[in-house]
Amino acid sequence: TFFRASGGFGMDVSFAREPAILGTGGGLANCRDLLAGEPFVYMNSDIIADIDVRELAASFDAARAGGVLAVRRAVAGGGRVTVSRGRVVNLRNLLPGTPPPDHDFLGVAVFSPVIFDYLPSGFSDIVESALVPMARDGALLCREYEGMWHDIGTVESYRAASVALLGMDGAYAERVRAATGFRPEAVSRDAAIAEGAMVRRSVIGEGCSVGEGAVVEDSVLLPGAGVNADERVEKP
Repeated sequence: TFFRASGGFGMDVSFAREPAILGTGGGLANCRDLLAGEPFVYMNSDIIADIDVRELAASFDAARAGGVLAVRRAVAGGGRVTVSRGRVVNLRNLLPGTPPPDHDFLGVAVFSPVIFDYLPSGFSDIVESALVPMARDGALLCREYEGMWHDIGTVESYRAASVALLGMDGAYAERVRAATGFRPEAVSRDAAIAEGAMVRRSVIGEGCSVGEGAVVEDSVLLPGAGVNADERVEKP
């Protein structure tokens, strides 16, 4: 696997297999034996975020709650999380008697093993099965973040995040390199860009080629992709 080929990035990596998809709640419940001993960090794999999980963990340790979620204030009229005085009091507007949601969950949290008391075996959704009941019980805190965060769970959000990160802060890029061994770069050093080709606000992956007179704009070429001479690739 990618993690094993990369030496686990200095970590001891374990895998919980799902012969059948278990959902966001069932997938975590499937890790019960690995995580039941002490508090743990929970992080979605389809985000890019500059969140200091040590700060989040410190919030959890101080509160002694069932969990603490990283959240941010939503744009006007949006949001799926309602917070009040440092606590999450509702998610997806599923509990009665709370104000409208005005924050979003960023997919990063610290949980106590108590979360496994809420999660059933088999398929489940973590929000409905665990987070909403924990909020109802007053066991879910939050910490607000305003820094860089991108969802990359769809093709379009992956493209948009990649283009947005072309201007990433140099210090953040260096931290990525130090942690993973990979240096973020817009155009891979072994990509072939023909003379006369035009690349604007785009990411060109390893082994890619862009032919003479071609234009690539606001796009991401995944490793090995090719654009023929005089072709145009741009956001639809």
